[in-house]
Amino acid sequence: MKKENLNLIARLVDEIFLDPRALKLAIEVLNEEKREAGLSPSDLYYIGMADTASWWWCARKSILANKKMEPEFFLAHLSDRIEYSMILEYLPVESRSLEDIVPRLPELKWEDIEHVLKIKSEDLQEISDEEVDLLALMEGDTEAKREGIRAHYRIAEQYPTIRWAFRWRDFMVAGVPDGITDSFVYEFKTTKDKFLLNYMKPVAFTQADLYAHFFRRPLKRVQIYLRETGEMLTWTEAADEENARTTLEKFREAVRENKAPKMPASWKCRKCEFKQECISSFD
Repeated sequence: MKKENLNLIARLVDEIFLDPRALKLAIEVLNEEKREAGLSPSDLYYIGMADTASWWWCARKSILANKKMEPEFFLAHLSDRIEYSMILEYLPVESRSLEDIVPRLPELKWEDIEHVLKIKSEDLQEISDEEVDLLALMEGDTEAKREGIRAHYRIAEQYPTIRWAFRWRDFMVAGVPDGITDSFVYEFKTTKDKFLLNYMKPVAFTQADLYAHFFRRPLKRVQIYLRETGEMLTWTEAADEENARTTLEKFREAVRENKAPKMPASWKCRKCEFKQECISSFD
């Protein structure tokens, strides 16, 4: 499929969600999905692989970040279901209304996701330095995050990827690897120095293990760029299924049984965006 057609479909999907009625309907769809999963509307259902992997940095932050991001994870997945269905010609591109689309949305199979990934990989394009700077300004709310975005496009290896959410127990687990090849998933991170590397590595490896588990790849390739020295550390090894399952089970137990995880090392709390919320939510 031509890049222009992919861009057209993406724009059409964005326009559908600009309708003021779309958000209300989307919330109704989410609540219905929760009921079908045996949950109440207030229960956490959509979680992200990156935020779940951060359990190994701070379990409390992992839970609070997932709760904050749940609406975005759900809306992204609903948007992806529509876009991919149009790409695969399961839905007409002329569709304009969420009310019209939702009842006709097909259940996409794994083979469909792989097919869309193949289509998107054929149109993988380099992003200009100007576009990278614009993305950094738009998406980075701190200089560290903006540096990370720039590094992702200028330093990280470039592979095709796709975003999707997978059912696991009574959760939908959403993620978009930094790259997907036929044999491995790719995860790229940046950190300031080797001290923080010791805390970043378990999170990065777990994130890659979750990607490998859900996107069905046997290997993971992890790179961590040290900003202080300009050093790039690289690991390519077998994905750890046990690590992925253990992380998910620990997260589920804490959420579903309402168990407060232990506090992290106090220095991790200093710049945490959930510092005040953490106190009121768990203590």
